[in-house]
Amino acid sequence: MNGTRTYFLILALIAFRFLSLGVQFSDVDFVWRRETTTYNNAIATNPTTIHEEHGIQEKTTAKSDGTIGPHVMASSMKTVADNTENIFTELNDTEKINNNSTISKKEDLLLAGRRRVFLCGCPVDDRMQTVFPEFDQVEIKNFRKKYKTTSNDILFYGMYGKCHGGGKKRLGIDWMAQNFPGKVIYFNWEAHGGDLWDQGTPPPRAYHLGYVRNTNQSVQVTCLAQVLLGKLSTVREQLFVRERKPKNLNESFLIYTASNCVPFREEAAAQLSAINTIHYGGRCKGSNATDALEQKATPYQAGSWVDNIELYRHYRFCLVMENEFHWRAGYITEKIALAFAAGCVPLYFGWEGIFEIFNPRSFIFYDIHNPKPAFEKVAYLEANQSAYHEMLAEPILKDGNHTINRWFSLSDDVGDGSLKKKIRKTLMLDSSFESRI
Repeated sequence: MNGTRTYFLILALIAFRFLSLGVQFSDVDFVWRRETTTYNNAIATNPTTIHEEHGIQEKTTAKSDGTIGPHVMASSMKTVADNTENIFTELNDTEKINNNSTISKKEDLLLAGRRRVFLCGCPVDDRMQTVFPEFDQVEIKNFRKKYKTTSNDILFYGMYGKCHGGGKKRLGIDWMAQNFPGKVIYFNWEAHGGDLWDQGTPPPRAYHLGYVRNTNQSVQVTCLAQVLLGKLSTVREQLFVRERKPKNLNESFLIYTASNCVPFREEAAAQLSAINTIHYGGRCKGSNATDALEQKATPYQAGSWVDNIELYRHYRFCLVMENEFHWRAGYITEKIALAFAAGCVPLYFGWEGIFEIFNPRSFIFYDIHNPKPAFEKVAYLEANQSAYHEMLAEPILKDGNHTINRWFSLSDDVGDGSLKKKIRKTLMLDSSFESRI
């Protein structure tokens, strides 16, 4: 009797030990239990690649249903634990995955065999999840050679942020070409950083999303398209649906908000103040201010983009010029969208491709090289309210759904999703990146 009890006690201890290792009995073999079904599916689909890559021993045994399947041996658990320390040796508590949950070294095996988008110099956000839904987002501050990356991974390199190597030095395009085996997407809101693509000489596996024209290694995605998918998604319908076009409160003449006092914007503000009193918000007040040029601080609050929309609602015109004098094709920021969302008439200067996106009769292009036509148009509209309201009634987009599809469809629920599809096709995500795991 005592021997029987001892026997069952030993069996219980063995079972407890197996369960503590994450192993459970399943038919006639052992199955390694994971907290994610994705990893289990990955093992079932392509076990050899995953197991051999991470040093996991496997055997193939007959299941009770007559099928053959790979399963992790219990004796391999130590190997798994050892490799867990080696896969992402440089990850630390500041690095994040998807919903801002911190990655720990003990969890990195969860990513084994998964597609990953490493975000270096840019934060985790919904834009990446929208365009790359099958990828895990991993936010990092420093990229090291020791990362166990594969050709299935993507590095999203924010050229306006900080993406460093082992020290404080920013990683260059050549370094990435030599040390990252997957595709590298260089991303920039501003109008710089795309010279190699402009010249037609980008490195292999290097892609650009931003102002650069469409090529086999770049997709032209304006800053405006990106913010309308992200921070300004709440005003997208007001811009895209004619019946939802906002109207301003018609209280004051013109607002000029800027903290970067670019000379041509300062000069335009000074010129326009000859028509009526302009209000400024922010550090910039317009140049050459005299008693004849009426300029004063706005009585309303300026601040974030959303704050500025509320501010702009009090004005008939909004001076929203880009900050680049030598603007580049494809460079369009949020500025004109803020004006449209507030219901004022935008006075815009920047890339002339703006006429391909927005209805030319819904805004005024303030050409700094020849400002007289724009100045006279503003003066006329300020003196003729009926003509002004006719302009306000114009649709915002040049060509409705066609414009949305061509310039803004970064998501399946924006137009027909064709811009998202173009990015994925350029990156060959739906062909050469077929699921292998």
